[in-house]
Amino acid sequence: MGSKRTFYDIIHDVLQSCKNGSRKTRLMYSANLSYYLTIKYVSFLENARLIARKDDMYFLTEKGRTLLEKLNKYRNMRAELEKILKEIGDAIRDK
Repeated sequence: MGSKRTFYDIIHDVLQSCKNGSRKTRLMYSANLSYYLTIKYVSFLENARLIARKDDMYFLTEKGRTLLEKLNKYRNMRAELEKILKEIGDAIRDK
């Protein structure tokens, strides 16, 4: 069973969904959020000027695009650190 997503994981998933434009329902499914959480995160990201609504579609702003790049970098670094920690744990348990 996987671990729960962090706040940053959810932000990443919503921003990724908006990368090429997304309607709210598509965003909800692609980010794997409930309707309530979709409303909460979309509102938060709009207020932070990371996404913008045009007609019925949500798009990344330039600020949102920059944050998505940083979140991708963070996720890659986190995955690498988790791999190193596993290797350390394996080395400690190795007899």
